[in-house]
Amino acid sequence: MPAGQEIEWYFADPTPSAMVVPVTEDGNVVLVKQYRHNLKKDTLELPAGIVSADEPTVDAALRELVEETGYILAEGGSLYPLGSYYALPSET
Repeated sequence: MPAGQEIEWYFADPTPSAMVVPVTEDGNVVLVKQYRHNLKKDTLELPAGIVSADEPTVDAALRELVEETGYILAEGGSLYPLGSYYALPSET
């Protein structure tokens, strides 16, 4: 550190993940209720999860949508990439 103090340093190298913002035909956003132990309560979240090795991100997003909500992409529907993000910007 600038003042000469020594500290232990670590970093997190998170696995790539995909998140979906599912919008129904009625214009509602589908959220997932999940219990988060570190918070000791349920949270409402967008469906998301890990991208497996050699799995296209789009496939992972669709898989997580089905696994977490039971919804599937409507026939003729499309996914629109919203960009990338850091899940833990202070940790990576």
